[in-house]
Amino acid sequence: MLEVPQPCLGIAYGLFSCFCFSISSLCVKLAVSVHVIEITMFRCLGQMLFTIPIVIYKQQPFLGKRQHRALLFMRGIFGTAFLALHFFSLKLLPLGDASVIVFSAPMFVSIMACVCLREKCHALDGLLVLVTLAGVIFIAKPSFLFSSMIEAEKPDSTLFGSLVALSAALAYSVAIILLRMLKGCHFSVAVFCYSAMGVMQMLALAAALRILTIPCCGRDRYFMVVIGLCGFLGQVTLTKACQLVNAGPVSIIRSMDIVFAFIWQILFLGDYPTFYSILGAVLVFFSVVLIAVRDWIETWPTSEKQSCFHTVILK
Repeated sequence: MLEVPQPCLGIAYGLFSCFCFSISSLCVKLAVSVHVIEITMFRCLGQMLFTIPIVIYKQQPFLGKRQHRALLFMRGIFGTAFLALHFFSLKLLPLGDASVIVFSAPMFVSIMACVCLREKCHALDGLLVLVTLAGVIFIAKPSFLFSSMIEAEKPDSTLFGSLVALSAALAYSVAIILLRMLKGCHFSVAVFCYSAMGVMQMLALAAALRILTIPCCGRDRYFMVVIGLCGFLGQVTLTKACQLVNAGPVSIIRSMDIVFAFIWQILFLGDYPTFYSILGAVLVFFSVVLIAVRDWIETWPTSEKQSCFHTVILK
């Protein structure tokens, strides 16, 4: 039997995780009759139920080890905030635009890692953050920078939706930093705790706002199942990809979510992106890929770094 090389298998896992997450985002966009809070609750519920067998099989404590519980609690709060804000932005923005802004998170992760984890910071990080913010501005198209003609072409919710998506990116960045601090914690425990907290938070919020209902018969119920299943499969395959391939290539592959989002936006929603949306997406995509390549090269031995420099720069 032909054995698949680990790097190739890791790339396949990474691409499949992008596919799952993008399908989940598409279903959120299509589930028009379900409130964002309920969608977030069903996503977390699906992840939690599918993760329970893994936690039991691996004989892990459901609440994690005592020294990890405070970080797991904080990760649950910020992870749930990311999901809710991400899904809310999908209701306000075109699928591709929301995905571009949300997946600008690696830029903020690099800055936060320098401050919180004392990781090495580069001048390139600051430059790419500015490029990313420029891309977000092209997507948001604030009225004080763009002409009234462009303003008239977009709905009033675009700027607000862009701010919501940017808030989701910041929440995701904090969640990633907390996850990096959870070294030694099995991934199933981290996913279970964050999902369980998400269910409790969204259930309490939905009850307080009196919006808790069972999705209507028809396709919306199927969308909830797909959202939960794709969330679980995306989490598992992304973790497997990180185990088989360095974080840099995985981050590059993860940015393919933006490409999938624009494909689904055109094919299933019939919504063609504007010139400014494409320009903003290119700027963000370029920044994410460049920072991922930089992080990947940082993991190379010194001799390989010097060889790469001579090959690319001097020849």
